[in-house]
Amino acid sequence: MTIREVRSFRSFWLAFGLYGLALPAAAASFYIDPVNGSEAGDGSASAPWRSLQSVLDNGRIESRDWPSYPYTAGMSLVTVNAGAPVKAGDTLWLRDGYYGDVVVQHLYNTAPITIAAQAGQTPRLRSLLVQSAQNWVLRGLSISPSHAAVNTPTTMVRINDHNFFGPTSDIELADSELFSVADASSWNAQDWIDRPSSGIDIGAAHISVHDNRLRNLRFGISVGGADASVRRNLIDGFSADGLRGLGDRGLFEYNRVQNVKVGDPPDANHDDGFQSWSVGAGG
Repeated sequence: MTIREVRSFRSFWLAFGLYGLALPAAAASFYIDPVNGSEAGDGSASAPWRSLQSVLDNGRIESRDWPSYPYTAGMSLVTVNAGAPVKAGDTLWLRDGYYGDVVVQHLYNTAPITIAAQAGQTPRLRSLLVQSAQNWVLRGLSISPSHAAVNTPTTMVRINDHNFFGPTSDIELADSELFSVADASSWNAQDWIDRPSSGIDIGAAHISVHDNRLRNLRFGISVGGADASVRRNLIDGFSADGLRGLGDRGLFEYNRVQNVKVGDPPDANHDDGFQSWSVGAGG
């Protein structure tokens, strides 16, 4: 090898090494196990954390938030929890167990963080609230008030802006199961008015809800935010409206809505498979 070839060879590997240093870190996986986990764990598969809510609330996620409240238009996001183990692009894998009422807020990620069921596992939630947040993906969840000790009707999933804490955007809910009760075959007409929970309420922009299964509901999926995508969802058994589209530029396609249970009367609500009307001064 000539001197020129040696220099070229060394220059190539130096450039390659410097390029490699510039590559982003690979996405990481963390684990949460409400049965066998511990708050003293490190989130690894062998030492999982115990509480999803604790991970969300107690500084384990590097993200962004507004520098102060109340939020006002024109504010710039700032980094929060710098150096925390969970970062944009990572996944929180959920194992079997009960997670209660999960709230995702004050976490505006630069790229999506995924919260998902580990393969073969069924994480059970009573409800899910996402507000003042950005870039979250939620997959494979079982959400029902019947998972709690007392089944109190609620809206099982809410994805909303907040007037004080700020807007929400770029949230995905997929491949999940939502139900008021597992079996409503014994309900009469009044039960279908009084007892079911509603499924998903969206009051934020750029929300994707797809490939979910919802059953035994009051309202199915209601959208008030702009640019929503609602695709390939099954709504089976409802007593009010299956789908509502009230936001601008929403996409509803390939959804199946079946088995309305109550007419009017006795229900004051006029039931529709899909309902929409003009909202606001501009229609």
